[in-house]
Amino acid sequence: MNFRKQYINLIRRAQIRSIYQGYTEKHHIFPKSIFGKNSSIIKLTAKEHYIAHHLLWKYYQKKCGRKDK
Repeated sequence: MNFRKQYINLIRRAQIRSIYQGYTEKHHIFPKSIFGKNSSIIKLTAKEHYIAHHLLWKYYQKKCGRKDK
């Protein structure tokens, strides 16, 4: 499964959406923990925000060769 591609698609869908109904969360497109302080922030729904972090976790876990124990 291509976690990076799924993450990019999720971010792109959120970028083109113009109306946000209900609760939203701010999300750094490029994680601060990896890329440092940056201003690339987007609004995501709570579900999208959870999925975005899960996809990033899975992508970097696979990229770095770490396994869950």
